[in-house]
Amino acid sequence: MTQSKKSVGGLNLLRRKQHHHPQRSVLGHCNSKGTDSSTNGSLYHLNSRTLFFLFLFWSGYSLFFSFSSSNKLRTKLKEISPLLETESTELLKNKYLEIYHFYLKLSEKNKRNFYSKVTELRERIEEHLQAEKRISELFLNADDGDLGDRKKAYLKIYNYYLKLPEKSRQKYYAHIVRLRDRLERGE
Repeated sequence: MTQSKKSVGGLNLLRRKQHHHPQRSVLGHCNSKGTDSSTNGSLYHLNSRTLFFLFLFWSGYSLFFSFSSSNKLRTKLKEISPLLETESTELLKNKYLEIYHFYLKLSEKNKRNFYSKVTELRERIEEHLQAEKRISELFLNADDGDLGDRKKAYLKIYNYYLKLPEKSRQKYYAHIVRLRDRLERGE
């Protein structure tokens, strides 16, 4: 670098003239000797250290959130929603208990975010359980009474049967078909 004198209002000011270095990178900085600091590796070392710490921070952040109860609860709720109409009631009940276990681990603030979803899930599974219980009770009394009473019982059984998930329906299908055949024959 060279210095030049310039007189401004009677004062001599020193100005530094900078020379253009075409081989210097855009990110390179000059040290006190006027050489490019990127050539000695300190900029590279700083960037690799920064990248390492960013990677370490990102890994810790993602691991924390992948193992947090709220994320586990969110994924469990996503997994169970398509199963509500297909899987058996026992399987749904077990999955709900897992979900409720994660729900209990949440802070009060996070519980408010999931309360409606967990409650809605519980109510739907309770409907399935109640429908199964009513079907079992109605099957016990399906042979009692005259033909009209048995037809009413069959219609109630069939309405509850339609509320069940697919795999739970398979459990009662043969019984419903037998009951319907007996009613059609007038027995």
